[in-house]
Amino acid sequence: MGPSGIFCALVVALWTVVSSLATVHTVGDNSGWTLGTHDHSTRKSDKTFAAVGDSLGGGVKLFVFGASWADTGNYEAVKRPGEPFSYPLGMTWPGKPVGRPSDGYVLTDVIASFFNTSAPPTYSLWQKNYASESELKTGMNFAFGGSGALTTWENVTLSVQLGQFKQVVESMIFTPNDLKNSVAVLSSVDNGYNFYLVMHKGLQAGLGDYMKKVRAAILEVLEGLSKMGIKKVLMNLVITGNKPVLVDHNKHLKEGIDAIAKRDNMKIVVLDYDKLLDAAKAMYDKEKGNIIDDCCKVLEKFERNFLMICGDKDESGNKVYTLCQDPAQYFYFSRHHLSHDAWKKMSTLFLKSKVLEPLRS
Repeated sequence: MGPSGIFCALVVALWTVVSSLATVHTVGDNSGWTLGTHDHSTRKSDKTFAAVGDSLGGGVKLFVFGASWADTGNYEAVKRPGEPFSYPLGMTWPGKPVGRPSDGYVLTDVIASFFNTSAPPTYSLWQKNYASESELKTGMNFAFGGSGALTTWENVTLSVQLGQFKQVVESMIFTPNDLKNSVAVLSSVDNGYNFYLVMHKGLQAGLGDYMKKVRAAILEVLEGLSKMGIKKVLMNLVITGNKPVLVDHNKHLKEGIDAIAKRDNMKIVVLDYDKLLDAAKAMYDKEKGNIIDDCCKVLEKFERNFLMICGDKDESGNKVYTLCQDPAQYFYFSRHHLSHDAWKKMSTLFLKSKVLEPLRS
């Protein structure tokens, strides 16, 4: 299938808009990559505000929830305060680690670029009084690496992140109009599913009941966002795969999303990451490109230690990873987090397929 075929198939199969108000417009061109690079290790308090309750102004605000694909620094700030991320994370962009588990962009950067804004500051920065008024004009990121709809290896669940968002809203930094015109990004991938399988040693007995709880937690967060005034949401199907329990989960999840969207008059774009990833992988050179392995691979003896990441060293000061020669030829950078180049290909798909266009208006 050629590039045009990929884009056509993506438009048809990838996205679902579950709101009677949504319309699709001609997609705009990408005006560059103006992205936030919030460095937790060098920040000083510089937060100044207008009068309480005044709108911060600016363009569209993004409020981001989820796990490591969207996290731009919360995990690093909380879990590694004395041991920040190290090279080669951030090696492609911006040339140093900036809280992302990649050599460059993550999903949040791609979405921000689509709306011609910067990736918003993290909740952790705001907590420390490090987020400036100009940065907060772009919204806030609550995503936390390793998290899920329910407790996984981390307890910063989507519900906890929603509670953090409520705390921020109650501080009156953002006005009701700010919230109405913003876009919430709800990105939670397979952490809960994987956590369940690890805890139950691969056995799937009871998995269906567990997924019902996952589904209920996601829909509860979506309802919570609506009650707080958020009316435009980008989210993904939480579990990818074709196993019956997962297909059933996604089917009922979409039904629940549709019901909330219609009841609360929301615009919700739902991404199917399976189809999105397949389309992006198809853009790689079949001979040179690697769509299976990690560019930065944690050594086998450390693979089961999820706290060990690309850039870390062991107690003797030895690297716990190997690094490829050209990250641009790899779809995955480390621990199956996408590479900078893969995320740029995702951006191309978003732009040409018009997937996100309904959220502009």
